[in-house]
Amino acid sequence: MRDVSKCLFVDLNTESAETLSLGGEENGFPRSGWGFLPPLFLCLLEKGRPFVSVSAGKVTGTGAPGSAGMTWCGASGGVFAAAAAEGRFGAYLRHSGFEHLCVTGKAAKKAALLIRDGEVSVVPLRKRREEDFLRELRSFTADGERVIVTEADGALSEDGDFPLGDAFFAGLFREKNLSAVVVSGHGGIPVADPERFLRLCAEFRGDCPAGETTARPARYLSPGGERNLGAGRLLSFADSREELEKTALSLLGLAWENYDFIDDKLRKALALYNAVTGANCRETELTESARKAARQGRELLGKGR
Repeated sequence: MRDVSKCLFVDLNTESAETLSLGGEENGFPRSGWGFLPPLFLCLLEKGRPFVSVSAGKVTGTGAPGSAGMTWCGASGGVFAAAAAEGRFGAYLRHSGFEHLCVTGKAAKKAALLIRDGEVSVVPLRKRREEDFLRELRSFTADGERVIVTEADGALSEDGDFPLGDAFFAGLFREKNLSAVVVSGHGGIPVADPERFLRLCAEFRGDCPAGETTARPARYLSPGGERNLGAGRLLSFADSREELEKTALSLLGLAWENYDFIDDKLRKALALYNAVTGANCRETELTESARKAARQGRELLGKGR
């Protein structure tokens, strides 16, 4: 089996962008989410180029319960880190035609990165007060179909309300003079077997505690609209069963870490993945994929030192 994932690679030094088509593995469980990117990260680390990236998984944004998962990765000053997070950003990135965004370089002045249905531009910012700043960012899109990620007060937030990234990733934005990323996308996310997918969503939604279900066929954010990962949780890449499960969920784009009401998470996550992609992968392949990604993560941590 072979898969392809699109990465939007932006160099703020030259205000240029290119689309990288990243290939998956020939057989076994194909890569998903940030599992496509370790070779790119290693290349950037070896060249001493600081970067910040966000990756959606193959299930991100599909509407499955908790499918708002994404993963931040970044490096600067000899430090590499990765963190699982939850929000609308990854889904809108997918709706704009990409599964990954990787930014390197530094803008000449404080700027916003604007991504509209695959079109990319770097826009200098004029406003300083927060309310004016957000109003300026909202003016970049003609409708409300967009998500805005901003850096302020040592953290990343989504739409000025929800925590999305901690001080490390906010610092990477600051280093790059990148004050915000605005993503507007109107594309769809293909689901290979929609009938099976909706059956699974209904089944997993039934696992939610009473009072936390909706009339919709699937839930996007966590139950109750709360983001159970807060400002993100660092991935340790340890080889324990618990950490491998967290790694696997981060690869697929599922923010299920604190979903105690969903049992047998890997089996159910894999069922969603197979329904979305049309694959027929086994749980052992998902575990091996997570183990490989964890090995690569540990290598990146070592290179970053």
